[in-house]
This record gives sequence, C-alpha cells and structure tokens, in this order.
Amino acid sequence: MPYSERKVELTRGTLCWTKHQNVELRLMCPDRIPPNGSAPLAVQITRKGKTLEGVGMILRLTSSGSGQVRFDSAGGPADKALTGNVFTLFELFGRAATSSAVPDVTLEVELDGETYKDIKLAVAAPAGQVEIKAENGTGAPAASLNAGATARFKAVPGGGAALPGQFQWMSVEPAALAIQGPAATAAKGEVVEVSARTPVAAHRTLAVLFKPGGGGPAVMAVHRLKAEYKGRVEDRSVAPEYKETATAHVFPAVPFKIVNAAGTEVHAGTLDAAGRFQALLPPAGSYELQVPGFQGLKL
Repeated sequence: MPYSERKVELTRGTLCWTKHQNVELRLMCPDRIPPNGSAPLAVQITRKGKTLEGVGMILRLTSSGSGQVRFDSAGGPADKALTGNVFTLFELFGRAATSSAVPDVTLEVELDGETYKDIKLAVAAPAGQVEIKAENGTGAPAASLNAGATARFKAVPGGGAALPGQFQWMSVEPAALAIQGPAATAAKGEVVEVSARTPVAAHRTLAVLFKPGGGGPAVMAVHRLKAEYKGRVEDRSVAPEYKETATAHVFPAVPFKIVNAAGTEVHAGTLDAAGRFQALLPPAGSYELQVPGFQGLKL
C-alpha cells in the first residue's frame, strides 16, 4: 500500500550542548501513475523541537527500469527539496511507461543524509477508482465547512460497488481539517468524520487511499473543500466617522465579480438587496471583489 508514515529523531550536539528535532513524515499516493498523466501525492512534514541548522529533506524519484515519473509535468524535476513544515499536494507525472508487471519507480526520502526507500510505483493505467462522497455513499460531499463545523464522508470504491479492502484517510493540513476519533483507527474505515478548524489554510483537503482486498493496485481520491467568503459592500466615504449602517451607501442588486491575484475572474454574482455577497473559493488565496465603478475590495 503506497502509504508511508515515518518518525525520525535528529540530534546535533557538542560536549556542552545537545539539540533534538523530531521529524514526522507522511506520504500517500496511488500505486500507479498514468502514462502521460498525473496522480496526486499527499505530503505532511512536521518538525518538532529545536531548529537544527543544515537539515535538508529531498523527495526523489528513481527508476530501475523503463518507468519514469517526474514532479509536476513531463519536463518536471525528479526531486523536490523541502524545508520547514510542509502540508501540500504534489502532482506525479508518468513520463514513460513501466514495461513489466513489477513496479520500477521508487519514491525516496533523503533526510539529513540518510535515504529511505519508502514507496514503489509503476507507470501504468489505473485498474480501478475510488470516490469521496457524502456519508450515504451517493450524495455529493460537503463543498465547504465553516470553522467548528463537522461532516462525514464516505469512500466509495469501484464506481459504487461494495468492495472489501483497506482504507487510509489523510487530512493534508490537519491544523485546518482534522479527522475525528482515535488516531490509530479513525482514518482506516470507509467512513470518516472531519471537523474544520480556524485557520483557512492552503490545503483544507481530504484524501483517501483504497487497496482492494483481493489484490491489485491501490487507488486514491482527493476532495478539496472550499472556503466561504462573505460580507457586505458599503460606501462610507461621505460620512466615514459614522459607523451606523444607515449612514453608509449600500449596493442592492449590483453585479460583482471576484478575481484572483493574477486578475482572473474566479466568481461572479449579484449583491442581494442589502448589498451582501457570498462565494466559495479555494482557501488561503489572494482575492479582490470588484463592483463596477468602485475600487476593488481585498478579501
């Protein structure tokens, strides 16, 4: 099963002092990376303890056969240098197919000069699928969760068929989206309960890996929850010293749009009768709400 969980204690010291840093590393991805296509790699790296100088970490893709995998794209790198705490999704791209039935690509972790050969991969077409659904197994999963809210999700393998096997769930950034229940068991069933926490982090993202009980490669699904942005558009330039709503000019039923940092429109709508707006967007982005004739508002 292409899931790796590793804890490493690093030490630096002299005759006068000793510093320790604990590194917790979790990696999760499917067994197969499609040729000329991509698959997700979920990465969690948490460093605890004293900051140690000169500690590097590299994720490296090596091949012992014809299969070739790169990060990001066909022309992407074979390694990623990482520093600090990391909570993210990388894309693994299948550049050349594996010619045999034996996985021939290894995802290695190099940490402070020590190499761990953690996950074996093949570049081949996926043999199945898994989806993240609502708890009933058929409905769409929750699109967003406000801080403090909870929701239950179900992993549905094989296009809805009841298939036995192993499940492994992972919140890419647990500080923003936490899996509920005992740590040893909560992430290993087909249904999981999660709660949203205060930080609107870059990855309020849930992932699940499914390994069929009868054998065969593991498949993975990712569900990215969006953040809810809402507010009211008012113009207080005429009487800025007054805070009462009645002194501000509101914009009833006025069209608006939201653009990202590149200026690309990501949402459009119409303010309601009280000038309010609401939008679901990828979390932790840089956005600007624009109303015709007025300067944009940073969200």
